[in-house]
Amino acid sequence: MFSVVVFIPGASLPLRTCYGPECATGSVSSMNYPMPYRNRDSMMTLVYVPGAYRFDLSFDKTAFGIEYFKDDLLVGGGLRPPFDLVPGQPDEKEALPGANYFNGFDIPDDFTIINDTMWIWFATDPSITFDGFKLTWTSTAIDVDCPDGITIDVPDNSDRITDGWNSPTIIGAGVGIDNLDIDSNYKPEDTFEIGTYDVTYRYKDAFRNTAECNFRLNVRDVTRPVVEDCPDDIELETCDGRNFTWMEPIAFDNSNKLVVEEMIINRGDDELNVGRNIIVYTFEDASQNRQECRFEVNIICPSDENGGDLGIELWIILAGAAAAVAILLLILAFFAHAKLAAMKAANQADLSFNPEEYQGHKPGAPLEEEILTNGKGKDEITMYDFNGGSV
Repeated sequence: MFSVVVFIPGASLPLRTCYGPECATGSVSSMNYPMPYRNRDSMMTLVYVPGAYRFDLSFDKTAFGIEYFKDDLLVGGGLRPPFDLVPGQPDEKEALPGANYFNGFDIPDDFTIINDTMWIWFATDPSITFDGFKLTWTSTAIDVDCPDGITIDVPDNSDRITDGWNSPTIIGAGVGIDNLDIDSNYKPEDTFEIGTYDVTYRYKDAFRNTAECNFRLNVRDVTRPVVEDCPDDIELETCDGRNFTWMEPIAFDNSNKLVVEEMIINRGDDELNVGRNIIVYTFEDASQNRQECRFEVNIICPSDENGGDLGIELWIILAGAAAAVAILLLILAFFAHAKLAAMKAANQADLSFNPEEYQGHKPGAPLEEEILTNGKGKDEITMYDFNGGSV
């Protein structure tokens, strides 16, 4: 940047200029800012950035103060400021086409000039001064509408996309869109599998102005796994379901990446129990899409059909068997006793006895043992008293 002094009728006006890519950013301020400017101060600044598309300008928030209708700050596009206007004519300045007019004490909003050149004119009158201003600019040679990010879902039957997104849009360029050199690490027509990709576009014009657009492409899988052969509800009659099995379901996924397959019985039990059992198979792919296979195994223990209890029924059976055995033993004892009685009667009926042989036995004398022979040839030892009766 360099300064020259030009002369406007009635006043001298310092002229500052800035030219080239190094002027893509810069600032200008009133004299002595943020201290009050001087009376009868004037300045003109001209900026030219070859290839620029626009200038974005903002005021410093430290201080701002310009006397109403007396002191003037104007900013516009091009290199031909309205030198014919002089301080003290606010209506004409406000109506100046393409110019932005500022005074007062409220910090103005940011604003934009669409051009590759701009002028900044500040002039004061002989009375009353205030804090002044500081104005900063940034030029854009290539204006790109760069997306924050792009998300695309793959088709249900695929794990990739092809030609599924558009290049960033160029809003404007100082040399024209057709004269830009554009390069990128990915092209829209490339094939993208499920995952994330950091995409970079680089732009360059004939004046070596550059721009860059960076965004993330997210190729997303939102399709759940497909489950086949999920069993219907099963009803089983048994008192022990530990050895019962079934045909397990299978699953397929468009990503070909099933990473989780889990089977749960009754929310955590290790084996089937008598009663209703809920079986849940869960299938999950790498994108955490889930699908379930859920069915019921109802185990019915046969003793439960009539509401009975196996232990009680078994006790009744055993008690009945014991009673039958006791009755049988009583019957056998009865027949054995009858048989022994009959045998004794038969033995006594056939016994031969001669009382004459004992006529000499005296009363009170001890009994003697005699061996008698019955008619059947069996021996029996019998004790007799003195009258010959058996004891």
